[in-house]
Amino acid sequence: IEAAAADPSVRGVLFVPIAALTAGPGGESRVEVVEGDPRDGERAQTRMVVVETGLAAGGQVEVTATDGDLGEGDLVVVGR
Repeated sequence: IEAAAADPSVRGVLFVPIAALTAGPGGESRVEVVEGDPRDGERAQTRMVVVETGLAAGGQVEVTATDGDLGEGDLVVVGR
């Protein structure tokens, strides 16, 4: 699923499906971002990005990356 801009007038705030959020070891919210070709399945490389969450509605939640890079169009893992 692609990350998308929540409000084009606010830089750095994106939205992702709520199901893309996971909890880190310290309780922080994070998303797993796919690097490369997702058709590689289990061999696809991923990286974790720590995020701050915002408003949620319609199964989507606003996120701002606080540790790592997350941009509009990045593919995030849902339901692993």
